[in-house]
Amino acid sequence: VNGGAADRARLASFDTSDGSVTDFDATPVLTGTVYSIDLTDDESEIYIGGALDHVGDSTYKGGVASYLTSSGEMTGFNVGAFGGVKDVLLSGDGGTLYVAGSITKGVGGFSGEGIAFDLLGDPIEPNAHVFTAGGDGTIYTSISDGAGGWYIGGDFTHVNQTAWPWLAHITADGELDTAFDTDLNGAPTSLALSDDGQTLYAGGGFTDVNSGTTRGQVAAFDTTDG
Repeated sequence: VNGGAADRARLASFDTSDGSVTDFDATPVLTGTVYSIDLTDDESEIYIGGALDHVGDSTYKGGVASYLTSSGEMTGFNVGAFGGVKDVLLSGDGGTLYVAGSITKGVGGFSGEGIAFDLLGDPIEPNAHVFTAGGDGTIYTSISDGAGGWYIGGDFTHVNQTAWPWLAHITADGELDTAFDTDLNGAPTSLALSDDGQTLYAGGGFTDVNSGTTRGQVAAFDTTDG
């Protein structure tokens, strides 16, 4: 980074005033690709997700890991998420980490595409299961709904055995919220929720919503009904 002034492998921190690299230097060095980062509210740790493993550490962390921002040292958080992790997001209270992607194997034998973990690295049940007609789907993005559930977007056609493509709301009990129906024609790759929880913003590869309303790659939805 900074034109070769510093070596940073896949993970770096920059001063927002001028783009200069900070002293944060993740150890052990990462190999692979980081797709998503989230920072705890107190800024003491960052959580990362991607197609990655770690060099110089005897414990394989899989697609998810966390680091202390003060030192760059890896914490003990370990879910062993084999497969592609596309997005990680901490809940508003900081007690839950949402992991999205296509996870084939992990600690405790879990697998799936939208999985919530406590900060000990244990999966929280129940978790939703999404899939396509040919097998497991992929969640590209997920976001907490602020009430124990989450929104998911990606290249899937079913949620919990129900035909429900592209974008879904999963309630705190792991059930599909069928009242929230956006009827997109393509996969969202990014989601954001308003502070009052009433509007969900989606961006991605869609051009049509609500069975015929034109929205090119970005749209905002009422969270009560889609």
